Amino acid sequence: MIGVYPDCAEPLAVFSELATQWRIGMSGPTGLDYSVFVDVFRIKQIPKSRWQDLFADIRVMEREALSVIHKKDG
Repeated sequence: MIGVYPDCAEPLAVFSELATQWRIGMSGPTGLDYSVFVDVFRIKQIPKSRWQDLFADIRVMEREALSVIHKKDG
């Protein structure tokens, strides 16, 4: 089990829900499909007042995930 800071729990939960929503290009994943975010936010009953901050948090995780995915060995 890993520990998650309380203020990171919601962004992590939503990021996990988006696990199948990666856009794929010739070199692999290019980013998340942002068009599904509103649906996920609504399904998870996240207040609109949180959407902007949550989107920003998820983008941080997206950038780091892409960095790891595309990291070259050697």
